[in-house]
Amino acid sequence: HRYPHPNEDDDQEQNFDPTNPKHAVRRNLAEFITVGGVIYRPGMHYNCTKTNGQNITLPRLPTFLIVGTQKGGTSALNALLGKHRRILEPAYFEPHFFDQHPAVSGRKKIEKIHELTGQEHYVLSDEEIASKKRGEMPTYRTPPVICDVREVYSSTCFYKGKVMQYPAMLSYEKTPAYILTQGAPQTIQTIAPWAKIIISLRNPVDRAFSNYKMLVSRNAKIANTTFEEFLAQ
Repeated sequence: HRYPHPNEDDDQEQNFDPTNPKHAVRRNLAEFITVGGVIYRPGMHYNCTKTNGQNITLPRLPTFLIVGTQKGGTSALNALLGKHRRILEPAYFEPHFFDQHPAVSGRKKIEKIHELTGQEHYVLSDEEIASKKRGEMPTYRTPPVICDVREVYSSTCFYKGKVMQYPAMLSYEKTPAYILTQGAPQTIQTIAPWAKIIISLRNPVDRAFSNYKMLVSRNAKIANTTFEEFLAQ
């Protein structure tokens, strides 16, 4: 049996229901990404073992991240994405996971995570993988530390229950500060190598003026500072 690609039939695409489990299977079989020789299907569940030896099942979150830039239209983009029937909004407006959360904060923790970049592998051989039926949950050897962080990330920043129930839904989070956070790109690559990265840019002068107005409205000490004085600082 061959599962149809969702774009093969326009009528089929129009009738696609992301909350229908049967439709979810069809959609996810057609959407995958290969990173370092490992095939990931965003949203699909997989098993991993934590550092305490506990085996858990997690969805691959998120499908994509909006990482910047501040005052670059990310809030407007977030509002538009929230209206799409196939997209699940994050649990928080800006989770700030990769720049503030204790699970990925501190030089030693970050260095340990970065050492594990690209260390996720299939447990099975290439021949065994090729013989697996299409649509079966792949078996991975995920470093326990990465499993720990992914559990925290999925539980604190997303509605994990909804993603587990509706795997065809796309998930995302936006935190413009990621684009300015040292080490964040590699941390994201290690924790969510399947995720696409979106950067919203804006005319630099317009962005700077918008940022100036935001800072002035939040800080009484610079309320009387002109834009020219702000730039000179």
